[in-house]
Amino acid sequence: ATAAGGIPELVIQEETGLLAPVKDATALANAAPRVLKESFLKERLVQNATIKLAAFTKYAMARHTLEAYQSIL
Repeated sequence: ATAAGGIPELVIQEETGLLAPVKDATALANAAPRVLKESFLKERLVQNATIKLAAFTKYAMARHTLEAYQSIL
């Protein structure tokens, strides 16, 4: 993925994915084969991304928002 907008919030370099700088097509092109060739990397990224993504469900986001409002009140 490219490190633009909110993407780095979900895609953490070498943990949940591979990030390339914005407008750096070479870096993005070099990242793709790594995932295909390095099975250990691929497995780690998938496992960590699955866990990270669970925190971004609509229910989790609603719960976090409610907790933030409750802490203010």
